[in-house]
Amino acid sequence: MTGFLDLPFDILLQVVQHLGSAQDFLALCTTCRELYDAEEFVYAPSFWSRLAREKFRVPNRPVVQADGRRWRSLYRRMLKETKVYVWGNNDRGSLGKPSRSHHHIAGRRFGPHVRPQVTPNAQANTGWPQELDLPKDVGSIADLQCGGWCTAALTSSGKIFVVGSLSDSPHTDGSITWECAPPAGYEHEHYQQFSVGRSHLLALGGEGQVYCWMVWKSSQLQEPTEDSQSAPLRTLPERDISVVATTAESPRSSPSARSEAHQKDPISTGAVVNWILLESFLVWVTDIGRVFATHIHEDGTALITSPLELTSLVDHNAVSGAGSDILDVQGSFRDFALLRANGEVLSSNQDMLTHLWSIRVETDSPTQWSPRFRKIPALQHTGVIQLAFGDWHFHALHRDGHITSYGKEMSFCGSLGLGDTGIDMVRGIKSTGFGGDGVLLEQCNTNGRRVFFENQMKEWMDHVRTGGKDKGEAVSRMDAVFADDEQRAEVSEWFECRLRDWDRDVPASVANITNDDGLAAFFALSVAAAGWHSGALVLQNDNKAAQIRKRYEQGLLEQPEGQSSILSDGQSSLVDKTKALVMGLGRSFLGLPETEPSAETSANELAPPWQNETFPRLRLKSGQVMEGQIPIEDWSCPEWKTTEYHEP
Repeated sequence: MTGFLDLPFDILLQVVQHLGSAQDFLALCTTCRELYDAEEFVYAPSFWSRLAREKFRVPNRPVVQADGRRWRSLYRRMLKETKVYVWGNNDRGSLGKPSRSHHHIAGRRFGPHVRPQVTPNAQANTGWPQELDLPKDVGSIADLQCGGWCTAALTSSGKIFVVGSLSDSPHTDGSITWECAPPAGYEHEHYQQFSVGRSHLLALGGEGQVYCWMVWKSSQLQEPTEDSQSAPLRTLPERDISVVATTAESPRSSPSARSEAHQKDPISTGAVVNWILLESFLVWVTDIGRVFATHIHEDGTALITSPLELTSLVDHNAVSGAGSDILDVQGSFRDFALLRANGEVLSSNQDMLTHLWSIRVETDSPTQWSPRFRKIPALQHTGVIQLAFGDWHFHALHRDGHITSYGKEMSFCGSLGLGDTGIDMVRGIKSTGFGGDGVLLEQCNTNGRRVFFENQMKEWMDHVRTGGKDKGEAVSRMDAVFADDEQRAEVSEWFECRLRDWDRDVPASVANITNDDGLAAFFALSVAAAGWHSGALVLQNDNKAAQIRKRYEQGLLEQPEGQSSILSDGQSSLVDKTKALVMGLGRSFLGLPETEPSAETSANELAPPWQNETFPRLRLKSGQVMEGQIPIEDWSCPEWKTTEYHEP
């Protein structure tokens, strides 16, 4: 008689798809040691991804579809540990803070080239991520998106909450959180997905209904309308969406089978995996790695039956093994990127598509201008799973839960999320242009610049970048960094290395962190951007973050070899702490105070653990040593990498 475990593994995975809860699945795993020890079964990605998406409405990520450990950890922690962080421009209250910009007539912003007017008493923007203040009864957040002047969140219970304004016509001061309530007769609707534009919000209901909220010229929030058609978010006429699905439809198959199928049928388009809607183009990718684009006319129609294919992006001879086919396309407004199976990320904008489309429509002869995709070094083979684009900046979410920033922030509004005024200098941001926009230096694209959420890091940077212990001794180095882009880039790389190692080397003997699943204390699940602001949905392990913070305060964290300690020389070592504990017990036994009173005790308790640090003195790549009397840091800057370009 054939037993359950005698079934092929693929059949077992299909069986567990019918289990309705995590409890049922884990109960099945505990019935047999063979199942319990089989990691590919316990961490079955098909089961955990389905469960996470169904219960928490988490968007699917094709790049991490097979990462079962990630989906299981996500499911376990989503109920209690998700928090929303926002940063950038707070115009119209887009960060959920009171904004007085609606008390004056502001310039309309239909594109990235118009700068919003600043009100003297308006709520300050922020370049350091701050937690979004949502009502306590909102519950767990499953998805986050940014609109031109708002931030919107979808909860695990299927509700949508918005802060800010749906358009540049103000109707809220940002301190009010409003809910996108269903229309009359649909009060029990639970939204599955949503999308935010510059003047509207769309939501997909449980049975395929599409709801829309808009702000007209009267600046009044309109009641949602309901579309009875069972279709995805209808940003195009229904006939066009259906043409995309039917024209490119084919059964899904393995990479080798797809390669063989393409050789037999070179005109096969494959099944649509993902699609994006830009300002003037619809772009989609199929499961055989082919990428198509079509132009959207001003009346909303599009020529889907004869799309433009970005042919040379796919090496069909390497699809079966080299991983050069396209897995995903992501983008919004005027920018987009393609994610390759081999870990490459190709980014561009719709100007390239417009140029290629005009050549195809008007003439087949080559032109002098050659459109190109960018290959930014920090995005290549670094586990990028999501990209989010604003007007002038964009972010990348990496597999290990960190976010990197690129581009520029208008008027130093903080949209890159790298720090406020002053800190941005040591993060590699340079002031440029009339009005003082902040541009990330090209050298910083070698390893990227990360967005951090731990306020203790900001405190350390504030101390060191202003000179630290001896401001007079450091002033010449700070002036040189301010004046010279190359020195600014190298110093910013030094800061970046220190920040990245902040919680990396916690000695196991002193960690004592319970329920640690190996993820960082702040693990980003998704990132969003639009206009001049951004946001992130973060799994925050408060216990782990607090204990790491405490380790710094107690002077117990070790630094990577070759880098100076982030702690002051006066902080006690682990051995000294042990000696102090023993002496304290002895004094207590004799009836004496555990520690001898010290005049410096109260001052030391208030001083930060990095009080003795100063602005770094480095040996630069040119061989020059920065001025000063302090010792030279035992650190060398990595070689810079330049952005490559790929012809479409």
